[in-house]
Amino acid sequence: MSETFLHRHSKPGYNEYGKILRGDNPEAPFDHTHQDQEDLTEAGKELAEKSSEEFFQRLDPKTDELFFVSSNEARAIETANIYRQKAKAKSFAIIKPEHTRSELAEKVGEGEIRVVDVLSLDTDNMLRFLVFSGSIPEVNWEAVSEEMRAKWQEARKMIDADNRGTWGSNFAAHSAEVSSILPGIETAKQLYETKFNRILKLLRWADQKAKASGHPNLKILGFGHEDYLVYFLQNELKEEGIGNCEAIRFVVEKTESGQDTISTEFRGKTIKK
Repeated sequence: MSETFLHRHSKPGYNEYGKILRGDNPEAPFDHTHQDQEDLTEAGKELAEKSSEEFFQRLDPKTDELFFVSSNEARAIETANIYRQKAKAKSFAIIKPEHTRSELAEKVGEGEIRVVDVLSLDTDNMLRFLVFSGSIPEVNWEAVSEEMRAKWQEARKMIDADNRGTWGSNFAAHSAEVSSILPGIETAKQLYETKFNRILKLLRWADQKAKASGHPNLKILGFGHEDYLVYFLQNELKEEGIGNCEAIRFVVEKTESGQDTISTEFRGKTIKK
């Protein structure tokens, strides 16, 4: 049976983000083609090591084959690679993609981690993206336009009045209101209706591809972010966010009528879509 496990990356340092915010143009987009090879903190590396050891206890290297996919961000690629190295140490067969679609993934993951657009972030303006942070990031405000500074501070005041403590919780709670102040922000619901549903379509395609190519026990290990997951988790699974290295399990199943349905499992809860 093919399965997909979508993990959130481990604890990061956000090194490249910090360089942009403290630099000469804090409003600049993030360029994923130029980022530090390592972005996980030491605590993040330790968590990924521990979580990967626990995760692989549920799989069998004698029967299960693995395929690794990731966001284009270093923290996701690095987390994927820690899991990949653990899998190799346990003698799991890893299917290598034809193309990694990322120089960083090629370098870090020895060509065994495929970057997928739908798992990646759209960070075209770092200030808009980080307005939801649990704590206010360090910013070179003198280099920020007066208009952006005023809008950012207005949006941040709204968040501080009901600060949920984490980026994901703040995004889920306030993205609709903030998007009216800072245009260009996709809300949690919008990302659910677009990106998350694209992920479900990709899961169906991958399941068909795995069975047709003779890999019925393929396990796809995906590593990404929380922005396109929080609305689904809150509204359909009644769960508040997803922690670092936590995974959501997806299984494509056939109904009696022959239609595909996706079973989703998270924190002991299961639903079907």
